[in-house]
Amino acid sequence: MLITNPIDKREAPALLQAWHWLVEQEATILVVSVFGDLFLQYPNESVYWLDTGTGDLTRLAANVAEFQALLQQPENAAYWLLPDLANEAQQTGLAPGPHEVYSFILLPVLGGEYTPENLRPTHLQAHLNLTGVLNEQIRNLPDGTKVTFQVTE
Repeated sequence: MLITNPIDKREAPALLQAWHWLVEQEATILVVSVFGDLFLQYPNESVYWLDTGTGDLTRLAANVAEFQALLQQPENAAYWLLPDLANEAQQTGLAPGPHEVYSFILLPVLGGEYTPENLRPTHLQAHLNLTGVLNEQIRNLPDGTKVTFQVTE
């Protein structure tokens, strides 16, 4: 099971557009997980993890070499990339196509579970747009706030 998704670096500005409220414009995408999470490098060389399911941006390493070393530690890879969940999803018949990632139906930040039943393959750009907009809208709400969404075409 592939745990990262290759992208064309020229796509980065468009992919990051919905996350402008949290991610610096100068950030570059190093890695995209199969869950649509991004590992970003900032101009100061630091590496950050954008967890699109929770809307958190976490500094992981001072540079790419340190990030690669940290990623070799099984507990870090398991936490950041969720390979067990990806394998479970694949075993249930879910398989992202080209340019798709596993996207949570109900985001973890809203109480969604890390289970195959809460996943669906989604185009990476759509995933990043949706999660970016939703996380921006709820970012200042206190924990436990009831949230209602209205879907329009």
